[in-house]
Amino acid sequence: MISFRTAGSGGGAPYASAKLALLCAILGSAWAARSIFNPLLDLAKADLAISDMHVGLVQGIALSLPAALLSIPVGRMIDTRNRVLLLVGLAAATMLGSVATALASSFTDLFVYRGLTGLGIMEEAVVLSLAADLFQPERRGRVTALIILAEYFGNALGFVFAGWLLPAASFMPLFTGASEWRMAPLLFGLAGLLLALPLLWMQEPPRRETMPGTGAASLAKGFVALNAFGRLLWPLLVAQVATIMAGNMASVWAVPVLARDFGLGEAESGQLVAAILLVPPLLGALAAGILADRGRGRGGAMVIAAAASLLALPGAAFPVMDSVHVSAALLALLVAGQTAALLGASAISILVLPNDIRGLWFGISGVMTMVFGFALAPSLAPWLAAGTGGELSSALAWILLLCGICAATGFTLALRQDAAEGADGRGPFSSQR
Repeated sequence: MISFRTAGSGGGAPYASAKLALLCAILGSAWAARSIFNPLLDLAKADLAISDMHVGLVQGIALSLPAALLSIPVGRMIDTRNRVLLLVGLAAATMLGSVATALASSFTDLFVYRGLTGLGIMEEAVVLSLAADLFQPERRGRVTALIILAEYFGNALGFVFAGWLLPAASFMPLFTGASEWRMAPLLFGLAGLLLALPLLWMQEPPRRETMPGTGAASLAKGFVALNAFGRLLWPLLVAQVATIMAGNMASVWAVPVLARDFGLGEAESGQLVAAILLVPPLLGALAAGILADRGRGRGGAMVIAAAASLLALPGAAFPVMDSVHVSAALLALLVAGQTAALLGASAISILVLPNDIRGLWFGISGVMTMVFGFALAPSLAPWLAAGTGGELSSALAWILLLCGICAATGFTLALRQDAAEGADGRGPFSSQR
């Protein structure tokens, strides 16, 4: 039996909602800093005289590798250091990377600066940890939903900001001609630095649900403490990574598949996919957050994650449908279910784990997510299609189905383990079920 101590009582921290709004804005801006460069790819490619292969490296490895290498050290800092100051550092690095992107003069420069911008993806773990200490467990499902929504909004708004800021280049003599694209990441990076300034006045909240002896323990002891939850966490990790792999593959290949299979133009298919990747995930996140809280904590979150992963399974067939409407509907089902499942997994993490090792867990899951979900996943369908001589759409459907089965199996095993712990009273927060 593992013992815990809980700091504070009663309601959440003072001004918790205002602090959450600031945290969500910071996190959303980090995702916007990643996506704002996407509409500028062809302009940057022509300006810097780089190839499609270079662009692929910048958008894949550059954005993922530095964050993957630093995920576990940053996760441990979340457990043992001032998280607000850590968030300040990550936000500053992200926005300075955006500013520096505007000054890139070569592929090497661009690779390094986009890697700096990519560090912003680690802000999610810091924000989740802080939010868990700002709100009581019975409100964390909805809080997690808002955090996930901030990421989706930020990712979508990056495209919007690029469209707004690009015309500003004509009014400023700093960049002209082929270099006008640079104005968008420059202005956004400067605005992001200003947005992060209020963090300097935000105080570190008291840590809730701590486990004696782990806060200042070594990394090895942190792994030992984390492994005590292994029967629950490792299936959850497999499910989480499989879900993210499927989601990233769908977002990368949906436009080409719809354009090739149904003869849609790039603009038309892009608008269709943009709407699908924004609206259904928002609805899925909101529904999952509310249901998780009504389900009374981790038990409700477990059920949501398992059910949503099963609901998303038919969506794997979207690449091989004969109708664009059916394909779009299945893609919407896929991304909505995946978002709800991931929200459930995030809520489980901040409800099950003691504060002292949450960051380490976020770091481990972050490494796996970066490597498999972002760096490897987009290449799997082309590799399978090339190896078998088949179509990209068929290969994508099979891989999405396999990932979906792995996710559903992992979430179901985690749900069974949670139910077993609850039945014999071994759950660390059994009162929150």
